[in-house]
Amino acid sequence: MKISKLPIVPLALILGVLGLFSDFTYYFFATDPGETNIFQQILYWISPNAGFWMQGLDILNISNDSGMGSINIISVLVFTLFLIGALLYYYSDGKRSNLLRVCFSIILLTAGLGMIFGPLNFIFIQLSDDLNISYALGNNWSWIPFFAKNVILTFISFKIIKQITKENESKIISANANQPVNRGYRFAHYLIDMMVCFFYLALAIKNSIFFARVLDFGYEFDELSLQIAFYLSLILYYIFFEATFQATPGKMATGSKLVAEKGKLSIGKVIGRTFSRFVPFEPFSFFGDKGWHDKWTNTTVVKEGSQASEKHKITYEELGLIDA
Repeated sequence: MKISKLPIVPLALILGVLGLFSDFTYYFFATDPGETNIFQQILYWISPNAGFWMQGLDILNISNDSGMGSINIISVLVFTLFLIGALLYYYSDGKRSNLLRVCFSIILLTAGLGMIFGPLNFIFIQLSDDLNISYALGNNWSWIPFFAKNVILTFISFKIIKQITKENESKIISANANQPVNRGYRFAHYLIDMMVCFFYLALAIKNSIFFARVLDFGYEFDELSLQIAFYLSLILYYIFFEATFQATPGKMATGSKLVAEKGKLSIGKVIGRTFSRFVPFEPFSFFGDKGWHDKWTNTTVVKEGSQASEKHKITYEELGLIDA
């Protein structure tokens, strides 16, 4: 059954408003964990999550005077960007969609991980004889609505990213825009992807009960466990986003996409690119003519859109809609 298009702007506004409302509610109206009322419990179940936690970086969280409530600065930033992205998308008739796709990518990551690790954490708690972790999921049934929320958010985010990507591919761009993007774009992709991958994927894996119990690292912030989580997250991150959307959140931010130099982009090329990144000094290869993970897999990164034919180019030039 074909699923109709989702209303992008209303959903983005709902997520942004709900996320900010939840963040500020837990800051201004926080109560003792043992006194949580039904409203706060429902809000926890339905609210999207866009914050992250890292031991030793308390600057990311602001606590209220009582000490019971706190607010995550990154979460507030992401949900604020959701609202800005929705307005940009609406008033540009869908042309300015890059910010919105990045925001939905973050929700896709957080909800997707919650959907996976929720049941796994629950299973490990039930099998564990360590009473110190029994508080993590509360009542035995409490993970079910949280899991349902994450399934819904994962589906919505995935569908909207796909929908916007398809819209962007239908746009006519200037004939020279399908050339490889410059080093400035590639550096921006690298920075954004490293930040998103580390803070939203690696830390989530590192802090999960499942990861801690399987590798028996416990919950201490040790360097080895973080490195394992980071390398694992890099593999999952690049393979998933480039194989599914032809773009990571970093590339989405600049309106770029991954393509094969000849033929279609295959999963094999994506996997090859991903593992090429682990070669020592590979990031410095982009100071040359072509980066190694592009060269070795015959792939490149270009701007999104359909290349204009000569007929389209003349027509659009006359209308002043694209560069000559």
